[in-house]
Amino acid sequence: LNLVVFLSGIFLTLVNIDRYKPYNISNFTKFDYSYIVKLTEEPVINNSNLKILTRVIKAKSDSQYIKAQGNIIIYLKKDTFSSRLKYGDILYVHPVLKLIEAPVNPYQFDYRKHLSNKNIYIQCFLTHKDWIFIDNKANPIFELAYKIRNYL
Repeated sequence: LNLVVFLSGIFLTLVNIDRYKPYNISNFTKFDYSYIVKLTEEPVINNSNLKILTRVIKAKSDSQYIKAQGNIIIYLKKDTFSSRLKYGDILYVHPVLKLIEAPVNPYQFDYRKHLSNKNIYIQCFLTHKDWIFIDNKANPIFELAYKIRNYL
């Protein structure tokens, strides 16, 4: 019985790691796609940038959409349009994706490993010309929670 529980735990862990799924964007051989992404959290505002965590819904190659999944951290230059973004927004983006790099110094905090534990392997930096707002499809419970948190 203990062996069955142990092996099922390993199986469930491997099934839930996005990197091993065939349609994950980190497995694409080229990154020259446009993506439809959804904000999965409220944007984090820094001095001149916004950091948003997004989930890929679809990828567009030339004139056709293909199945894609994965998470991307997007950094946006802060302006009037990007400041209005909120949880649940759906965006059309044409990014230049970069794999998150490993630390260069020994014993340095491994940000790449930290993000890989959250199934995030890719990041990009966008300006206002690289994205278009499409719609907002937020979960009403999470949306209410974010509104209450921002109010307090």
